[in-house]
Amino acid sequence: MPPVTCCAVSEIDFEDFTAAFNLAYSDYFTRIVMTPTSFRYLMERDDLSFDASVAALDGSAIVGTGLLGIRGKTGWIGGMGVIPNRRRQGVGRQMMRHLLDRARDNGLSEV
Repeated sequence: MPPVTCCAVSEIDFEDFTAAFNLAYSDYFTRIVMTPTSFRYLMERDDLSFDASVAALDGSAIVGTGLLGIRGKTGWIGGMGVIPNRRRQGVGRQMMRHLLDRARDNGLSEV
């Protein structure tokens, strides 16, 4: 599979991002189902950055989601998921590299 393109969550349709997040976690041990409203609330409440968090795109299809939280100079990975049919193809690795680049761009001292 070709590499994916990573872009900020703030640059894409949030309903599509939410749907991809739900699909990525559809076989998680405790099923996670978010609505766009509840997901937006969670991201705002937990300081998950819309600009630094990432959607992994294969063409126009979102195949992965990665969340970066930021508080002061500290960051954390708020969750990462890849849709089932794109797992084990390097999508997660690409997203993690992108998230760490965004952390550096934001001057974070630790993730």
